[in-house]
Amino acid sequence: MTSSDLLPEALDRAGAEPVDGALVFDLTGLRFSDHRSVLALVDHAQRRGHPAVLRGPPRTARQLVRLMGVDVRVEP
Repeated sequence: MTSSDLLPEALDRAGAEPVDGALVFDLTGLRFSDHRSVLALVDHAQRRGHPAVLRGPPRTARQLVRLMGVDVRVEP
């Protein structure tokens, strides 16, 4: 929670490039993700004109995507 405001800046600085037209975020190493983090990833992709893909997100993130109706593809 204390670093949630730093995530958008970190994403901007990372300079990720789209893969097959989407920004893919590999979350396989995470054990937890809150709604602010999920929204920050989706917003980052949308601001760049690409769909977001969450690859291997923790169960909490999958549940949040479903509950919030966020426009993001989730991959195992």
